[in-house]
Amino acid sequence: MAAVSGFNVWSQSQPVPADAHGNNVAFACLNCAHPVLATLMQHQRGSSAEKPTQCLNCSGNYWVEVLAARNRLQVHRVPSSTSGRYVMGTTPSHKSAPNAASWSVISAMLDAYGGAEYEELVAAVRQHDHPEGGKAYVDYCIRSGWLRRA
Repeated sequence: MAAVSGFNVWSQSQPVPADAHGNNVAFACLNCAHPVLATLMQHQRGSSAEKPTQCLNCSGNYWVEVLAARNRLQVHRVPSSTSGRYVMGTTPSHKSAPNAASWSVISAMLDAYGGAEYEELVAAVRQHDHPEGGKAYVDYCIRSGWLRRA
């Protein structure tokens, strides 16, 4: 494989802030914007969904496809078992202030848009600075039945 220095990095149809150099590419996590490093091996056309690279901040998984003819690296999100669109489930009864405040952020988002992707919910709670982190709280809401798949 030729070096990927100077390749543009994209996710879906949007450019991604990144730096491709040699056989490495560092790009901004699509969930939390934390830097993610992917190493493209000589015998591969890119990484794969079976051997993804992971964001050390939010545990998002990605694989990178090399599109040499277009001088482009395509970043793909690896769906997790919790990925997908969620809507309101049963109404929670929160006891703690951080949970009540985080739930208000989630419910406002669901009311406004009718539903939201898992990653969007995690990002919204993370921005709200929930003490357990966005992913932990959203997973708790799913387990409790407060969120359900659309």
